[in-house]
Amino acid sequence: MIMPALSFQEEWLDMLLTGSKKQTTRPRTDRIKVGDICHIYNQQRRRIDQKEMRTPTTEGADMIYHHIEVEGNYPRPHLQKGRAYSIDPYYAHFLGKVYISEVYDMIPAANSTQCVWAADDGFDNFIAADTWFTQRYGMRWQSATWTVIRWSGWTERYFEPC
Repeated sequence: MIMPALSFQEEWLDMLLTGSKKQTTRPRTDRIKVGDICHIYNQQRRRIDQKEMRTPTTEGADMIYHHIEVEGNYPRPHLQKGRAYSIDPYYAHFLGKVYISEVYDMIPAANSTQCVWAADDGFDNFIAADTWFTQRYGMRWQSATWTVIRWSGWTERYFEPC
């Protein structure tokens, strides 16, 4: 079974980890469906050792050790003389897994619940959401069709929030 991935910018890291952000809005897509288990990443395509560090959960520590020692695809922390390496803290890359509970398309200009949508997406208000989306997608973003993806919480969380 292929698990789709969602990647987020660093600005959303702690909101994701605390569970206060349980929704994302993306350009129209049909690749994620209700019932999917999605892998959640912090800047998936950026080098792991260039990311913010956070304390791993117990599950997260197991996952990180596996990727360092077995898979060999995570960087090994620098050793302190005469000591074993520590992953507390470690680079917050693969944050965990979520169960997708709702997926729907919307056109923001036609959405009567813009304020609720903006808050669920992690913004203080609709003006903040409009500013963020306009900077990234241009002035006409509100008339485009977007896919809203919601999850009910972490099925596995690999890092603690700051």
